[in-house]
This record gives sequence, C-alpha cells and structure tokens, in this order.
Amino acid sequence: MPELPVIPSDKISARRASKKSVVRVLWAQALAHELRNPLNAMAMNLKLVHDALAHEGRSELVELITATRQEIDSMAAILELFLTYARPPKPHPKPTDLNRLIADIVSFLKAEYKNAGIVIHFHPDTSLPDVMMDAHLIRLVIINILGNSRRALASYGGTISITTGQWDGMACLTLENDGPPIPVDILSRLFQPFVSGFGGTGLGLAIARRIVREHYGTISAHNRQDGGPIFTVCLPIVKA
Repeated sequence: MPELPVIPSDKISARRASKKSVVRVLWAQALAHELRNPLNAMAMNLKLVHDALAHEGRSELVELITATRQEIDSMAAILELFLTYARPPKPHPKPTDLNRLIADIVSFLKAEYKNAGIVIHFHPDTSLPDVMMDAHLIRLVIINILGNSRRALASYGGTISITTGQWDGMACLTLENDGPPIPVDILSRLFQPFVSGFGGTGLGLAIARRIVREHYGTISAHNRQDGGPIFTVCLPIVKA
C-alpha cells in the first residue's frame, strides 16, 4: 500500500487561511449588498421629505434632513469601500500619460483642498514615458493617498507635494505632506485593512496596495527626517 504524502503544517495553515479569507469576502459582500439597498431607499425618501419641507419653508427641519442625508452618503461610501476591497476590479492596463492623470486629479481637487487650508504642488518629470496602467484604478490609488494626507493635515492645513520621475526602469510618483509623521507602530502595518493613522476606515490604502500589485508595481510609505510622511508608487513603463 503506497504511503500518503506528508503535507507540511504551514501548507495546511495556508489552505485553512485561504478558506477563511474566502468566507470573509463572501460575508462582506453579502452584508454590504444587504445594507446598500435600504440605505439608497432611505436617501431617496429623505430627499422627498427634504423637498417638501423646503417648499414649506421649514428651514430648521431642512437642515436636520440635510445632515442626516450626509451621514447616509458617508455610510454608503464606506460600504462601497468594503465592496471594492472584497471584490477588487481587474485592471485593464493600456499606455497612459501618468503626468496628465495626476494633473487632472490636482485640478479637480485643488479648490476643495484650498478651502480646507491645504495647497497641492505638482512637479512632473516632463520626460516621463507612458505607463502601462488602468487609469481609473490608478486614479483611485492617488485619490486614496491624497485623502490620507488630507486627514493628516485636517487640523491645521499644510502642503502636499507630488513629484514624478523614473527609477530602476519604473515610473514613480512620490506624494508627501508637511503634516505629522505616521506613528511608528502603525507605519509597518499601514497598508493592511482596517489600519489607519489619521482616521478613516483603514481600507483606502489596503485597496491602493492591491491595485498597485495587480499592475506589477510597488507602493510604500515612510517618514521624512523632519517628520512628514512620503508615499511612493512605482509602475511599469511602456516598453519601446
């Protein structure tokens, strides 16, 4: 009778962990779907109430309804983050101008951030070749990192600087701010789900890491000597 192969315990653990991960993903998807539909219905019903009260001139109740709708919108946005993490979209990369993508994002967010006392500076490498990427997903990565920086600067404002360049055959962007450093005990776990240094759900950077890895790129973070954090994202350059 042939002997059965001996499977190392770490492989067994990996298989069990994989099954648990699948269960968690399915559970998160089911929960998010169950909650998203009633939240959407609540938002629609509140809009009807809002419009009726506004027509009657009930300004104090209109303000209350508006605040409630904003909370519902915030909850819906968090659910979308859960769904994105549990069911990440597959990238469809094509040659893209990274500088142009960043410039569009900065232009879109500049006024909003200025109102919060935050100035964004962009320093592009004009010789940067096109990058193989899914522009929609990399836009999400950059906006997630910017959102993290905005939360870090929320109390007193400050400056965010974005720079592009080439390193080791990759197109890289660095995003830094002059806010406080990321706490040391969080820095090594920053891209894990539900870990956050400055508030938020702790899913944005986890989603960013997953997207960048799907692009065969790298993402990292560290603190400057003078305190502020620096995020670096590197992506493959289009082969000539």
